[in-house]
Amino acid sequence: MVHAEHVVYIWVGKDLLSQNFDAYMTAAKDWVALLQKHERASKDVQIVNQGQEGSQFWQDLNIDGEMPPKDAYEPIADWTRLYIDLSTAKKSEGVRNTVVGQMDEYQD
Repeated sequence: MVHAEHVVYIWVGKDLLSQNFDAYMTAAKDWVALLQKHERASKDVQIVNQGQEGSQFWQDLNIDGEMPPKDAYEPIADWTRLYIDLSTAKKSEGVRNTVVGQMDEYQD
């Protein structure tokens, strides 16, 4: 998901399994609705498939030059290690985890 100033992109990677597509799109559209409600995200929502991104998509990510960049689809090591175990993060001795607390605020 890319929340740009005038558009929200739902980016669909080529490795998304077809049997997961409907669940992915439902979750993505739910998240967009939350962004629109709480973050004033644009009502303009575009679905973009990997490899079919337009130049505006890359510009909205502040990426200039060759489109797409040579390393656009390479895994980012820091992101592959990002993991929040919600089952243990929910409460820590009665104190809410900051990220989980923020996520709770977005729930209707």
